[in-house]
Amino acid sequence: MKHFIALMASLMLALPAMAADKDAIGSGHCCSDLEERVAELEATTVEKGNRKVGVIITGHVNVAIISHSGEDFALNAKSLAVKDDPNSESRVMVAGWAQVSKTLKGGFKMSFGLGNAVNGTFLSSLGLADPPPVVRESFVYLETGFGTISLGKQSTATDDFDHDLSQATHVWTLGNASLGAVSFSNGDGTRLRSVKYCTPSAKQMAGISVCAAWADDDDASLGDDAEYWDIAARYAGEFKDIRVLFGAGYRSEEGDRKIALASGSIMHTPSGLFFNIAAAQSDEAVGNDNKWYGFRVGFEKGNQYGKGTIFFDYSKYTDGIFAADLGGLDVKGIVNAALDEDGVEIIGGGMVQSFSGGSVIVGVGAQHVKPGSPNVDSATKIKANLKVRF
Repeated sequence: MKHFIALMASLMLALPAMAADKDAIGSGHCCSDLEERVAELEATTVEKGNRKVGVIITGHVNVAIISHSGEDFALNAKSLAVKDDPNSESRVMVAGWAQVSKTLKGGFKMSFGLGNAVNGTFLSSLGLADPPPVVRESFVYLETGFGTISLGKQSTATDDFDHDLSQATHVWTLGNASLGAVSFSNGDGTRLRSVKYCTPSAKQMAGISVCAAWADDDDASLGDDAEYWDIAARYAGEFKDIRVLFGAGYRSEEGDRKIALASGSIMHTPSGLFFNIAAAQSDEAVGNDNKWYGFRVGFEKGNQYGKGTIFFDYSKYTDGIFAADLGGLDVKGIVNAALDEDGVEIIGGGMVQSFSGGSVIVGVGAQHVKPGSPNVDSATKIKANLKVRF
């Protein structure tokens, strides 16, 4: 009670002084730096950005339990493991933008891979330490009415070339399969320190978009004198009950190989029936040329939880294969040994269910790799993954 009486007395004594300074407060003399401090606070609040640059944080965590068999492909990898999903590793992305004028916008994007999936392989399953977070992207861009030009580490024009209107890509992309140390690839591009130009958005270009990128041998992922460039065109459209998405691209890696690739997807929206087709061919400077083709068919329908998808796919590699070497292991030698006149077949299928508008995704699937050569064992992979996006 004594403290309360003392407090009230202090307030009574202070009232006249507060009244005398009322005009000063209104003119900003008392709290002249208040707005400045609020502005500083807003500038450091990432969720909202500041008055000049907006900033957002997105990403996902994607973990899978995977079982695979087939010693020739898996090498000494564990037959059952809980891993960050190599199909789409866990990541965090930070992006910002500023509207300079009505027709000019500048921005940046940075993304960091947080899992142990590198080039579609399981490093820790081979007895190697989990790698630290890696920089997936770090680039700036300027967007105008004539298109967008970007500079830095980013996806090249032929990267993410798995055109698929369904959710099936959350299990794996058509033509890709990771089996222990061996990664079968659909031949799409990569992320390099490059300069890239893209035409205005597809909505502004009647559904058509074109991108071109260039990188030189300063990028550590390229060899000496391995200048890299690629170009790709994509189309997205809808005709009554039919949605379509497809693209074609060409890539040159000087001194290494040249690759032509194309893929497309079509969906009948009332029934949910969809069909995808894709193919790629490379001209290799050393070794066999790589060729592959594949298709995917399935259904996707909305339900009380979100969307459900069931799919089946088939891929065939002939002559050579888009496979990655790892840690000095002769992965390409192992895989190419499996290529007889009949090549290598990959047969797979799975199911996907999304919840909360796609914020939570559960997928299950199985793939069987059948070599043409009787000297190489076949391999099977079964996986279930849970992806949470934020």
